[in-house]
Amino acid sequence: MPARALPCSLACLLMSIAAALGCGSSEPSDELDPGVVDELASNQGSASGSGWTGSYTTSFTSTSCDCPTLEVQGQSLDLCSLVEQAPTSIELSQAEGFLVVVLATDMSPSDAMLTGAIEADASFVVAGHRNASTLLGSVELLARIDGTLESIEGQAKLQGSAGQRLIAEFANEPIDCRWLGTLEGTRVE
Repeated sequence: MPARALPCSLACLLMSIAAALGCGSSEPSDELDPGVVDELASNQGSASGSGWTGSYTTSFTSTSCDCPTLEVQGQSLDLCSLVEQAPTSIELSQAEGFLVVVLATDMSPSDAMLTGAIEADASFVVAGHRNASTLLGSVELLARIDGTLESIEGQAKLQGSAGQRLIAEFANEPIDCRWLGTLEGTRVE
């Protein structure tokens, strides 16, 4: 029996549904896409109270970085080396399913803030999207931390994965790069 062709309107409808559902797309969503980061930053979780609030000493280990080295006024600037200057302390504020993480750095004129959801099991996802444009050009910073908090022998600890994406234009050259790594911390009592 010969195969029958679908009417054009039915074929178009099926292709539209498949596209809307993501069928046929093997490309995973980008965890540091501006839309994804903005949505994560506004999410509320199921945790109650403020038990994880406090100052934490932290350490960051970079696992990958694809950012270039730039030439700035005759000097080389390795953007990946800036990751090594990640903050060694952060402030967490928890309130009824929301978590705010403030990253204070010596290099930043203002503290970076990540916001998002904390769940009842103490898992969290915080993210932030910042315009850091300067006279040198447009700069967009996207950051995300996925982690967990736990109490070990009465001491609050955090661990997770962290990433940052830099979307910029420098000397009329587009830059879109990212670094990924792990983060660990202990609350300072």
